[in-house]
Amino acid sequence: MARKARTYSDSLIYHTIVQSNNEEAIFKTMEDKQRIVDILYQKSEDDNYEVFAYCILNDHAHFLLQEGALSIAEIMKRLTVSYAAYYNRKHTRYGHVFYGRYLSETVEDNEQLLETMKYLLKHPAKIVGEPCISSLHIRPMDVYREYCEIIGECMKTGNLSYERFLQLLRQQAQVMVLDLNKPEQERQYAEYLMERYLSSMGIACEDLKDRNYYEIRNQIVWKLKKNTSLSIRKIAEVLELNRGTVYRIICDTYEE
Repeated sequence: MARKARTYSDSLIYHTIVQSNNEEAIFKTMEDKQRIVDILYQKSEDDNYEVFAYCILNDHAHFLLQEGALSIAEIMKRLTVSYAAYYNRKHTRYGHVFYGRYLSETVEDNEQLLETMKYLLKHPAKIVGEPCISSLHIRPMDVYREYCEIIGECMKTGNLSYERFLQLLRQQAQVMVLDLNKPEQERQYAEYLMERYLSSMGIACEDLKDRNYYEIRNQIVWKLKKNTSLSIRKIAEVLELNRGTVYRIICDTYEE
């Protein structure tokens, strides 16, 4: 079965996630975490791409990147291949280090970019006791202005610490950010994708049963299949469609 092509960003900015194979702690030590960060920046200089932010935890890592000379697929391939070679050599092992393809989400506007940056700063706090490396590089001017306001608030209190900066970012995010597709978040993320997509098309969920919108229906079914790990039954529930219809759409798309 052929794999469906990814969605590509007009802004060339992507939030990507790599996951370990078998939930192994492939970034267990600070040396490991620093190594993938070093590879990230070395490759960015070689291939002329921009690093906005990253967050490296024990069994997965997030990257917020903007394409340069290479596509995001090539960037992620070079990053993961280089790290896998290091990891296998260090531990005298062979085989897959990462689980499947990287996850990716396009970042199309400043609001989404800002919320993704906030998420990558706050994300480690959700995983108690797990050491991490995270960093933020504020380059886009509009986003920088928004952070200037927060930095100003820190200065007023005489506390410009990293912890204080995080405290001021803990408001509810306005944009859903790609996570590790954990079961408890899957349906919420699927509903967000559906609402965002249908809103851009100017139609409602109930319109998907209308014959005039079958092409859009098929596109949103595949979008949920590609970007979440929801079962066919769960996708059918989110879209209020018959399970057999969803199954047929997915099978037909694979065969194309």
